[in-house]
Amino acid sequence: MTKLEQISFSTIAERLGAAIHMDASVDQVNILVCGWNNRRERRGLSRINFARRLLDENEWRKEKGLPLCTEKFMYPDELELFSRYAGYELRA
Repeated sequence: MTKLEQISFSTIAERLGAAIHMDASVDQVNILVCGWNNRRERRGLSRINFARRLLDENEWRKEKGLPLCTEKFMYPDELELFSRYAGYELRA
């Protein structure tokens, strides 16, 4: 089984910063993600628990003997939806 591509929140912060021509931090991305999750919930979609996902990913990595992840991440399809919410192209 192959793992899906994972885009870390720090990479998303760099892309957001480049899009708005300012520095963007992971904390600012977390704030946007919180609003995006709230919007998803209002529209009948489930919230994405990125902290739980990180724990699950690290459990999988332990079993495979791989180095652990240290940062929350999104999958490409989620990043596409998040980009639309944020109003900037963050998939590049």
